[in-house]
Amino acid sequence: MGRAITLIPGDGIGPEVVESTRRIIDATGAKIDWEEYLDMMQTVFNKAKAEFGKIMQTAAGAGASVQGAVGHHTYLLEEKSVFSRTINKLFKDDEDLKDRLPIDPESDDLFHVMSDGIVLIKLLNKVEEGRVDWRTVNKGSSLNIYKVRENLQLAITACQGMIKLIGIGADSFLEKTPHLVLGVLSQVCRLISTKSIQLKEVPEIMRLAKEGEELADLNKLPPENILIRWMNFHLKNAGQNEISNLGKDIADSKACLHVLNQLDSQCSTAAVAEADDLKRAELMLIESTKIGVPDVIGFRDIVKGNPKVNTIFIAEIFNTRHGLQELTKEEYEAAGMLDDDIEGSKEERAFRFWINSLGIEGVFIDNLYEEVRDGIVLLKVIDKI
Repeated sequence: MGRAITLIPGDGIGPEVVESTRRIIDATGAKIDWEEYLDMMQTVFNKAKAEFGKIMQTAAGAGASVQGAVGHHTYLLEEKSVFSRTINKLFKDDEDLKDRLPIDPESDDLFHVMSDGIVLIKLLNKVEEGRVDWRTVNKGSSLNIYKVRENLQLAITACQGMIKLIGIGADSFLEKTPHLVLGVLSQVCRLISTKSIQLKEVPEIMRLAKEGEELADLNKLPPENILIRWMNFHLKNAGQNEISNLGKDIADSKACLHVLNQLDSQCSTAAVAEADDLKRAELMLIESTKIGVPDVIGFRDIVKGNPKVNTIFIAEIFNTRHGLQELTKEEYEAAGMLDDDIEGSKEERAFRFWINSLGIEGVFIDNLYEEVRDGIVLLKVIDKI
């Protein structure tokens, strides 16, 4: 049975889509089947892909901008590059994604690849195995809009409690809204890259404890703080100044060169004398490949001093070779509280995810221990339930 359909511009439907639809409806006698309409819209949106991504480079070359239905949004090119490279690294041998990868980090392929939810689900299962049951996922490269929405809803539901999703939903991926897609990827890629930076995975992290600190204190530190301590540990051994962040402090690549040299003497520090930041970054990346650090960042990305981007790179160096002296049997046994701390971290994570999933305005817990100390969050939770 035919079904009357009225389209007006807005809500993500541009005037050119409306006009194309009207021409097709007129040609078919003003009535079309619902399935025919879906196929027709899929064709229209596929053609629109060629128009997507005509971006305007900023004068500084730091980002790009796109005109959306609601307004003008900018996004950072280095984030697009690093998240594309990270996905390529994680799934280079994945048979389910062989028709989608590798993603060109210099193009807008990332937004198209993310639009049906399949890659996002794969990423979430890297954060936590079985986060989304793969058997429930609609697979294939030619999914209709209903199956795509089912995938995206699975992914968005799985994200709840794990990351911040303010203003982000299935439509953010369907409409390939760059700043929203990158907002999700920045959080998910961070979780994956820093997943092993914890005492349970690397007990040698206890060597980074400061005087008077217990393992319980070290176990509560976010991965970024551990990475800063780790870099400073090696920088001190190299006789260099410490850093205080993973953004601007490592944008010139000099700290990275000294840390790489501490990890393996075959990594030269000669590039420290290079005057040009871009050239120095390029040489530093060449040195990093000598110890097997994967390609997750471009030399132009490093010099931007973006902490989200640089954290992923530094985490990859740590994951490749941390260079911390292995614990002796006596040291390991002396850390008898370690197992209890690990169990406690699992409970902390479970309660943190639960509170975040409640959708309380202004509440998103990154560290349960610290953020419930004044009782305000607990009062909000009680009020919610």
